[in-house]
Amino acid sequence: GSNRSITGLNFQPDFLWGKSRTNTLNHYLTDSVRGVNSQLYSDGTGSQGTETVIYTAFNSDGFSLGTGDMNTSGQNYAHWAWKGGGTASTNEDGSIDSSVSANTTAGFSIVNWNGTEASATVGHGLSQAPELIIVKDVDSARGWPSNIENITGTSNQYLLLNDADSAATSSAYWGGTPGASVFTVGDSANTNDDASMIAYCFHSVEGYSKVGSYAGNANADGPFVYTGFRPAFVIIKATAGTEEW
Repeated sequence: GSNRSITGLNFQPDFLWGKSRTNTLNHYLTDSVRGVNSQLYSDGTGSQGTETVIYTAFNSDGFSLGTGDMNTSGQNYAHWAWKGGGTASTNEDGSIDSSVSANTTAGFSIVNWNGTEASATVGHGLSQAPELIIVKDVDSARGWPSNIENITGTSNQYLLLNDADSAATSSAYWGGTPGASVFTVGDSANTNDDASMIAYCFHSVEGYSKVGSYAGNANADGPFVYTGFRPAFVIIKATAGTEEW
């Protein structure tokens, strides 16, 4: 309920994802590219909010909180934090210039660009093709299309982070397979609106992270999913069924 700092991360985060465990509040997502006071909500379609009392600073060993919804007295919270590449730099690899904070060692980047509502390529700043790309129109009430083509092998396939629907395909959302330096967005406002767009890009890194898929069997002795390490954080979504993330 009062200003405080969370420490012990041993790095300065560039992307924070926070959720109250005891209150029915939104998921709050902020990053260093859009600015620490700029919030998006992954469980809905709302446009970006500006709240100066949620997160107040990214620090060398963690982050600071204000008196808002992510620090209400007596409530419990979970946060996930990613180290990007610090201050964003201009990336000219695509047909649209992007502003990128990339951690190539960790296979993670934050990408911001001004959309055109026309098919275009966008530089992501990583050293290899991302396997998961999560996009949001910052300025408008739209969903969160997540490109999963490099996971499933199905062209232009996506899931919506804010929705339980099964996977769908759209060349208007994604116009081609994500590559080693760029990904392609179509002419849909959902992925390339005439507005500010943000993308979070991920690829597997041996011993650190794994992006992939498996076939469920509805059996108590379910499939073993090999990652090569003991994971601390797991996200699962059914691609063929209407199931929650």
